[in-house]
Amino acid sequence: MKRSLLLLAFAWLGLVLEAACKTALPQWLPTPEMGLIVLLYAAMGRRGSSGGIAALALVLGYLTDLSTGAPRGLHMAVYTITGISAQTTASRILVGSTLATAIGSALFASWAGALSVILRVAVNPAIGWGVLGAVPGTALATAVAAPVLFSLLERMEVQLALDPVADRRRLR
Repeated sequence: MKRSLLLLAFAWLGLVLEAACKTALPQWLPTPEMGLIVLLYAAMGRRGSSGGIAALALVLGYLTDLSTGAPRGLHMAVYTITGISAQTTASRILVGSTLATAIGSALFASWAGALSVILRVAVNPAIGWGVLGAVPGTALATAVAAPVLFSLLERMEVQLALDPVADRRRLR
């Protein structure tokens, strides 16, 4: 429960920071998807069930829908599918290194971006497929930010004694 609250608080702060960056920076400069990074951290870790990841994805998706002005339920669906896919993939492939974290984050950010565009066009065909061009930049920004934020989240969990396994690894 404490871990979920930590992840939600971190995601909320990340969404506020993401919104501030989108307004302060030039529009052509991509920003990382903070809610997705928190979801990938939870899904690519070795803890948690699929139901827990889906619940976290629904809440993070709802917060992202509210902060971005997207149609209600868009990010909820995208994050749920992406979170369960990331958890399934991470259970079969080791994603512990910085490079693997960055590559995995880039792949899942690309997947989530493409899925988001597909769902938006399905709801409103007038939007068109032009927004698909922003997906690679956002995926790259997410891949660059993910290892740093994963490390920060892991340190926060250790400091708050939410992850006894990581605490034992640190003491060695």
